[in-house]
Amino acid sequence: MRLTDDDVQEVLLELHLPPEFAAENGIGESHVQLDHRLGNFSRTQIWFDGIHLSYGMVALNQPVRIRVEMDTPVLEMHFSLHGSFRSQLTGSSVGGHTYNHQQHNLIYTPGFEGRFEIDSTENQLFEVNFSESYVNRFIAGNEKLMRGMAEQMARREIALLSRHNRPITPAMNALIRDIMDCRKTGLMKRLFLEAKVLELFMLQLEQFNTDVPTERDTCLKTGDHERLEAAKALLEGDLQAPGSLLSIAHQVGLNDYKLKRGFKEVYGTTLFGYWHDLRMAEARRLLCEGKKAVGEVADAIGYQNPHHFTAAFKKKYGVLPSQLNR
Repeated sequence: MRLTDDDVQEVLLELHLPPEFAAENGIGESHVQLDHRLGNFSRTQIWFDGIHLSYGMVALNQPVRIRVEMDTPVLEMHFSLHGSFRSQLTGSSVGGHTYNHQQHNLIYTPGFEGRFEIDSTENQLFEVNFSESYVNRFIAGNEKLMRGMAEQMARREIALLSRHNRPITPAMNALIRDIMDCRKTGLMKRLFLEAKVLELFMLQLEQFNTDVPTERDTCLKTGDHERLEAAKALLEGDLQAPGSLLSIAHQVGLNDYKLKRGFKEVYGTTLFGYWHDLRMAEARRLLCEGKKAVGEVADAIGYQNPHHFTAAFKKKYGVLPSQLNR
């Protein structure tokens, strides 16, 4: 893969990976840090048989156009964690496609040349590339899950699973954080990452096959996405008492109607539905660590009554918190 500054024809990054993403020691890893006149770029690459992970930050001083060339066929799980950009793939019926922050999609590329236009100053991406042979194991006999994408892959055509991106759910964000924060090494790291990647892939396919988005008017204007991101950060920073809808709206500079409707539009869930899922995910993590009793975990995420916590946890995960705490 090669990234080139389209304005001055300067190669910014060139990456070479082995066929099928094979690694001699079971797993390969590299880290890139680039300080450039355009801004700062950091990227982590992890690969093992059939799977390539790539994630990091891009902080730009100005809007840029980057030409991207890749000569390897892949099925890519693309997650735009922060910021937005527009892609234009040469010779593709897909044409231009925009990813806004906290959106995801699935795209097949048989090797391509295209351009990315990035206007956001802060961007964070998370991508998983499957080799063709790896993903063919899932497609065979399950073509309906791919919604016609399998046929385009067979014809070696660039294809999106849907023209409409989907919102990244709290469960997806939790898996992505687990992957990026993984401190295991060797075989244990590979097993951990592959399990998390496949769970993320499952959630992605489930979402695409259970909801049917339609074109609709949006209540959001320029700058509102950043305000919604600030509201989400407030929820993530306070699992006990982030405040009322009205108080959060005032803190981020939106009215309560736009915050309520816009949050559901962008993230696919209500403001406090997202907060509830965050609390349950944190409770599950603490319980799996085994260092806190059920009552302590309930208190840590803001439940004054442990019985109410137990009921909420069982409704969410189908098991009692005490069963994870053993």
